Amino acid sequence: MSLVSAAQRVWASRQGLPTLPRHRPLSYPHRIGANQEEGAPFLAYSLTSVDQTQQALKSEFRFLRPKLNSTIGEHKQSNMADAEDVETKSRDNILYDLSVLSEWTFKNELFTRSNREKHNVSFVGRVASIMRRSAWTFLRTVGVSMQSPTPCILPEQLVRLKGSQCSWKLAISNTGNWVAIAQENCIEIRTQRDSLENVFRRCQFPADPHPQWRCVAWSEDETMVACSRSSGAVDIFEISGALVSTIPGASHDDSSAPDLSDAVAALVFTDFKPPDEKWDYELLVISHHGRLVSYYVSRYNSHKVRFTHVLAGEYPRGVSSAVYDSRHRLLLVGGTGVVDTTGSLSLARASGISAWRLLSDAPFCKLVTDYDEDKQKAKNAVSIFSKFNVANMVQWNSAPVDGIFMLCRSPGSNLLVALHFSGKLSLWELPSLRLRREFELQDQPDWEELSPAFEENPTKRKRIKDLIPHKQLLDVNFWSEDQLILARCTGAVSVVSSEDLHNMLGKSPEWYEPSPHITQALNGGFLGMEVECFCVLVVCLMV
Repeated sequence: MSLVSAAQRVWASRQGLPTLPRHRPLSYPHRIGANQEEGAPFLAYSLTSVDQTQQALKSEFRFLRPKLNSTIGEHKQSNMADAEDVETKSRDNILYDLSVLSEWTFKNELFTRSNREKHNVSFVGRVASIMRRSAWTFLRTVGVSMQSPTPCILPEQLVRLKGSQCSWKLAISNTGNWVAIAQENCIEIRTQRDSLENVFRRCQFPADPHPQWRCVAWSEDETMVACSRSSGAVDIFEISGALVSTIPGASHDDSSAPDLSDAVAALVFTDFKPPDEKWDYELLVISHHGRLVSYYVSRYNSHKVRFTHVLAGEYPRGVSSAVYDSRHRLLLVGGTGVVDTTGSLSLARASGISAWRLLSDAPFCKLVTDYDEDKQKAKNAVSIFSKFNVANMVQWNSAPVDGIFMLCRSPGSNLLVALHFSGKLSLWELPSLRLRREFELQDQPDWEELSPAFEENPTKRKRIKDLIPHKQLLDVNFWSEDQLILARCTGAVSVVSSEDLHNMLGKSPEWYEPSPHITQALNGGFLGMEVECFCVLVVCLMV
């Protein structure tokens, strides 16, 4: 393992500025976007030390405009109009620096998207597993009420997108002071006190044959971290690295194929305070087949089930993602969309998004509906046959229906962004779930672009189909309340406006390795993780 903290990719090299010496401290070269024209005034970069990063960044922003205006004043009167255009364009761009914080090197490991462990499952076992999941999926789809969790066949689009994600997982705490990195068989906990250079604690757990199907979450007070496995088991650790408890997952014999619908779709530490003082937190575990379980968790008393709720009636093809809105106390769930033949469903519900109110007593979880949906449910309750969804019975195994792949809530809980199976990006207002705007894949700027590194590297160009199976968005988060951070399978990472997806980084995105993983922007920047052929990098983008 080797750790580096110097900036390895700086914008100065792209603009033809002199390269900084390697022995100098970490520098922050600032630029006026990539929209700069030739001959226009350019703001020179300045040097700051690592321990003065935050204060220096603020001062640079404070004195940015005077430096620019003083440069413009030196030009002739004929060039003042062009300079003002550059200044106007620069207002829409972010001045930032990109630095590599940590690096893991593997000597005998080759990057591949296939599973590491081949399951020795017989043909009969595979057929039996498929038939069992198909039968349960059909019953769930046609409207048969499920009182207990049942397996299902997940949408092919979800399996494809999940399989193209990074196998390592990255989670940042609420304040941004702690970072958890889920690796093959351990979690590394690092702190911002030393700029993530050293490992604070290491938590061990068994290796997972499907690492892309894991989730990592921090507790509200940043003293616990939970990590799920593809089997549905959840390991809960203290920040000291000690194992607090392990919530068991589904058990399969060697003759049956693994069922990825048992994997966890979301781990959520809520702000609910247990009435009994011997419990510290409430942990929500939502599996892909639609089981919602609330656990009381304590560092001294392990865990205890509070309640269980089944979402199969609303999501017969399973749940893809879920986020918790503590401001409105709502659990926002995403999955496959619904074919609305009656016209009574809201646009959000038809698209695959639902809101659930978490209650302090039974039934603990209640679906939030509008008047039209309640009226239709009351009508269906009159007849036994009307309870069965005839439209879904006909279409349950026909053409795939678009749905939600990932949900992300804004820091102020005013906006919800959704990534769809089709590649569409949609924005919804909270808590009303009214559609603000949406962008189809073809309408998203520069969605077909590839990194210049693939054109320059013949080895990567030959493996482009394996490295980049598609060009859709794989990760999304928030830079601010109205600005998004987007990461594509191609490796393109950009900070965009929620109004028109204008790239705030300039003309081109910042290029990572394929399938990067990003976090929310905290303390003036966000973390991104990329996997090369023989190493893993954690990269920080700071303003």
